[in-house]
Amino acid sequence: STNSSLSNSTAVVLAQSDLLVLLTSCIICVVKGEPSIIDLLLTWGFVQNLSDNLRKALDAGRRGSPTISVIRLLMQIVHRPDIVDSLAQGRTDLIFYLTKSMYTTSNTANGSCSIAKDAAIIVELMKKIFLCTAAAQIGLLVHKAVESNLPHLILEHILDARSTTSCAQVLNPAALRVYSVDLLKAMLIAADPATAAVLRTLLDTHPSWREFKDQSHDLFLTDLEKTDTYLIEDSHESRFAGLITDGSLSSAVAAVRNSTSIPAVNRPLTGSATVPIPAAKVPPSTPNIVPSNIASKPTTTKFTTVVVKSELGIGLDLAKCPQTGRARIAKFKEFPGNIENPAMKCNPSICIGDIVYMVNSERSQTFADMVQLIRSAVVGESISLSIERCLLEK
Repeated sequence: STNSSLSNSTAVVLAQSDLLVLLTSCIICVVKGEPSIIDLLLTWGFVQNLSDNLRKALDAGRRGSPTISVIRLLMQIVHRPDIVDSLAQGRTDLIFYLTKSMYTTSNTANGSCSIAKDAAIIVELMKKIFLCTAAAQIGLLVHKAVESNLPHLILEHILDARSTTSCAQVLNPAALRVYSVDLLKAMLIAADPATAAVLRTLLDTHPSWREFKDQSHDLFLTDLEKTDTYLIEDSHESRFAGLITDGSLSSAVAAVRNSTSIPAVNRPLTGSATVPIPAAKVPPSTPNIVPSNIASKPTTTKFTTVVVKSELGIGLDLAKCPQTGRARIAKFKEFPGNIENPAMKCNPSICIGDIVYMVNSERSQTFADMVQLIRSAVVGESISLSIERCLLEK
């Protein structure tokens, strides 16, 4: 019965579709209303259970609501590096099973493949995962994606001009192509140098990539698709879609779909040095940023400040400068609820773009050494940061 099947965690996959969709929508509403719930989900092991349930559903041939419900839940939490790291270290190879969920049939004899009708939301989820470049295990996930032949699946059966038959069942074929291009770009940014080289070679030698990589996404989206809400609804039970909207969907989806490139993201701590680090976006409460629009002569100043490590870290994302190998403050992290970011309380204050050249006054440190010192500090410990700032004088 339904009641008895809900008594254990694996029964969610076996529950009736209507109930499963409603439960999924309820969980999403709670997470949207109180983001700090994600910390409890991580502590309870709920995050890795999602991957396990996706695996069990696909292995049992349970597509549709069982798989899409897992994907909808993951969409709400994969913006956090600790969530992405937990997924990477879980019992289930999430990327492999997400790739598997993208197609319904595959014929190895003639190379044909039928892409699942919900493939667009699956690709969007993987793009969000790979954009979380602050995750320590992001390079491993990209490597697993390459091993799972995800790039080949996208190039041959989604972007290829001959793939109309493969995408015949897809609900949003144009949107799927948009997100697929963005996904591949996100993988290039997040990959370690060795994997990035393999992936770039694969992309550059495929005619479909040369056709799509520089084109405006508007060319592939109709007015109907630009306002479609497939990202927040279950394709089988659209009447539940309204339960998880927050009023910001139209502008947010349009902004992503109309972009011509991957949004600016921070490079992973172990990322490839061949890709420049984009400028970081600063939260409204962030201290003043060093001006960059004044025609002037650059000078530098050095000082030392102290940050106290909290349970959520020091509140900074550091990126490795490709030219010098030094640590640069890429962004101030947004903490859940009313928790104050400890980096905001530094005195002297620090800014995005500042260079950290020493941690705890230890000289001759590499970027990896600095990251390790910060990670090894205990909660409540004061960490000394030696800062070099570029100033501009008229």
